[in-house]
Order: sequence, then structure tokens, then C-alpha cells
Amino acid sequence: IRPASVPSEVIAAYRELMRLHTNLTDEAARYKKEIRDLLVVLFPEYTQIFKNPTGPTALALLHSYPGAAAIAAAGVDVISAVLQRVAPRKYGRHTAEELVGLAKQSCASPLAVAARGRSLQILIGQLLQTQASLSELEQEVTTLMQGDEGVAGLQSVPEFGRHTVAVLRAELGEVERFQGSRQVVAYAGLDVTVRESGKWKGQRKLSKRGSGTLRRFLFLAALGSVRGRSASAFGAYYRALGARGLRGYRALVAVMRKMLVVAYHLLKSGERYDPTKVWRGVPVTTSS
Repeated sequence: IRPASVPSEVIAAYRELMRLHTNLTDEAARYKKEIRDLLVVLFPEYTQIFKNPTGPTALALLHSYPGAAAIAAAGVDVISAVLQRVAPRKYGRHTAEELVGLAKQSCASPLAVAARGRSLQILIGQLLQTQASLSELEQEVTTLMQGDEGVAGLQSVPEFGRHTVAVLRAELGEVERFQGSRQVVAYAGLDVTVRESGKWKGQRKLSKRGSGTLRRFLFLAALGSVRGRSASAFGAYYRALGARGLRGYRALVAVMRKMLVVAYHLLKSGERYDPTKVWRGVPVTTSS
């Protein structure tokens, strides 16, 4: 029987905050998709003015006037006043004239306009509330990190954003309970298993045990190191793997494992990040 691990107060707080943060982030993404879907039938031309229809100004206007019919009925003066109140430096009467003109000539569906408009208003309200809750959570996480010396090593890794650092701290917990990096990799579900039954053997695949949130943030961090920072040691490691014939998703998973092992070492040792220990193939500068 394996001994159970009870998280400390700090780790439990990280887990509570970051797991809720992840859930609310997914909810916000779902609300944005539903808002965009409703706009296709209520005012498809809206994106000609607001390329991001879920931005603050676009949402504020739609919350009051949900759709082409409502915007056309309100008129230029009213829409202009709303825009001036919400974003006076960016939008003015000219934008209102364009918007009302598009609304009057819109190919929006005439069916269930009132019901769909009300649905849009409710979705916008839900999205705004979720975004406000996310802001509160981020403040709580920031306060928690400021009083936690254990994250100093993780924060020294340029490829780890604030949320990635918090998730690593939350999901790995007290790393002293692991006997080595292999256990950490298995704990995160990044180890390879073979599905088999009797004489049948399947393909080698990731076990995907443990925290899906941890794998998700490692994937995003790995993807960012490959696509973004030219001086990233993890990016150099990815390119070296490609030169050896390991490419695409398999190479990205290898970078995720490397990031996880680095995070484990930093949490256990209390050291600062040294990119030369990740990959020595290219010169990289250490973070201050």
C-alpha cells in the first residue's frame, strides 16, 4: 500500500485556486464561442467593425443592443453615445454611422430575434461575471506567490508564465515524496505505456494518468518555447530532436518531459534556472 500524501496549506491553496481558474477559463471560452455563434444569425456584419466581437467595447454595446435590429432601431446618436462612454479615444460618431448602416442592411435572420437577443444578453452577462471572477482569482494567486519562496526557482525560467508556475507548484506539490524524475514523469502521465491483452499488444502511447491540467500547461509552455523565443534552450532542444529524426508531437512531448524534470529539480533543490543544463547546443543567456 502506497502512503498517502496530504498537501500542505500552501499547496492546497494553489490547487484550489488554479483548478477553479482553469474551469472558469474554459467556461469563458465556451461563452465566447456561443456569443460568436449567435452573432452569425443576429448581426453577421458586426465583425466588420469589431474584429474581436468579445472585446470589452463590442460586448458593452451588444449587451445593451443585442443584434442588428436593436442597433438599427437605436440610431446613430444613441450608439455614438454608448461608444463615447465605453471607449471615447477609439470610437466615435463615424463608427456609429458605419455600424447603424450595416445594421439596416444586415442579412441577419428574422426568426426569434427577441429570444436570441435575450440569450445573447444573458451569455454576455455570464461572460463578464466569469471574467471578473478570473481577475479576482489572479489577484489571489499573485498574493499567494508573493509569500511563497518555493516558486522562486520556477519563476527564473523564462518559458514559464505566472499561471504555469502556479500550476506546477499546485500539481507537483511536495516534490520530496518522489524518488526521482521518472516518478515525476509517470505522476504527470507523460510516461509511455503499451496496451496489451493476452497475446495482443497495442501501440505505445502516453499513459495520461494524473493531472490533465498539468499536461495542458506544459504543452502550452512547450509550444511557446518552440514558436516564440529564439534563444530558448527548450526550443534549441526541440530543434536538435528534429535533426535526429524526432519531429512534431513526439518531439513536443519530449520538450514537455524536459520542462517537467527541470521544474522538479528546481523545486527540490531551490536552485535558479540554468539553460545550459537543458541544452548545450546553442549559447543562451541566463535570466537575472
